[in-house]
Amino acid sequence: DHTVKMFQSDILEFLTKCPWYVPLVFWLPIIAAIMTYYFATLVPKGLFSAPFFSALAIAGFVAWLLFEYTLHRYLFHLPTSSYWMNIFHFLIHGHHHITPMDTNRVVFPPVPSLLLGGPVWVGAVHCMGFEAGYAFLLGFVLGYLHYDMTHYFIHQTAPKSPMLKWHKRRHIQHHYHNPNSNFGISNPLFDVVFGTLVRDKYD
Repeated sequence: DHTVKMFQSDILEFLTKCPWYVPLVFWLPIIAAIMTYYFATLVPKGLFSAPFFSALAIAGFVAWLLFEYTLHRYLFHLPTSSYWMNIFHFLIHGHHHITPMDTNRVVFPPVPSLLLGGPVWVGAVHCMGFEAGYAFLLGFVLGYLHYDMTHYFIHQTAPKSPMLKWHKRRHIQHHYHNPNSNFGISNPLFDVVFGTLVRDKYD
């Protein structure tokens, strides 16, 4: 059934599983509520600037790509040798490489995504202010959702679009040929920047 039991506790085991649509159901209403408040606050006061908003949202999306790359390369593929560090690695990413076709363990459950993204959320608004911070966060969260959906569909489907086929070929290189390559799942930008992009014979 393409799965490995991670915990003896049925409750903990359940919490490690996440159907592909859960991030959308969880995050899209939050985004809609925050953006409604954002526009309702800024537009009537004449403080909304579409070019400024767009630039910050794009910056947030690119920041997500760097976050995704860094997390995958330096935390998920952290070299380990001790017993407890091996356990840690197995729980956060090792099981995914053992069972890459596990349908319910391809996307991030909401709780881990909140723990990882929470500091970014608080830091962006605190450091950049309301107007810039939430525009940046919109791009960042949309980047995260793009990552989760791309990761799911390249693992669990036979893509028909050329773009998804290309993403799948890059990710197959990472899973089955060279795990120290192609850390960017939704986009190879930072693999190109840092020299970790490996192409296959069809590229």
